[in-house]
Amino acid sequence: MSASFIRHSASFIFTLLLLVACSHRPVMHAYLPISDACWTYTDTLRFHLPPVESSRLYTFSVGIRANDRPSYRDLWVVVEQRTSGMCRRDTTHLFLASDRGAWHSPGVVLHDIEQVVAAARYEQGEEADILLYHIMSSQEVDGIVEAGIKVE
Repeated sequence: MSASFIRHSASFIFTLLLLVACSHRPVMHAYLPISDACWTYTDTLRFHLPPVESSRLYTFSVGIRANDRPSYRDLWVVVEQRTSGMCRRDTTHLFLASDRGAWHSPGVVLHDIEQVVAAARYEQGEEADILLYHIMSSQEVDGIVEAGIKVE
């Protein structure tokens, strides 16, 4: 091997390690169970975002884990962020399956759908309570096993 090849390889590996080291790890990634796989209109899931370590923009994702018997192929949910100085609501439309019933995620018994909902700037030390609930016209949505939030 030539010295030039070794230098370029070492440079490439160093750059790759630098990119991986600088990526943001999730600040919070948690799921809560839905009792009896039936998410009712009054069931609000509550999460707590601990104080963040740095001031920056954070992205919020919703995760839904469903069995193979959901009552809908799509789901409307609200993510509500509450801090000492604000209350922000973001609504998102999650597509669980196609018109023909084909899932939009791999899985045999349990399907995992995750979608970015919003981005919000948090200052160092700021924390929040995060509420997650569905706004479907039906009082109950069957087939949802767990729902969660990821903050990066």
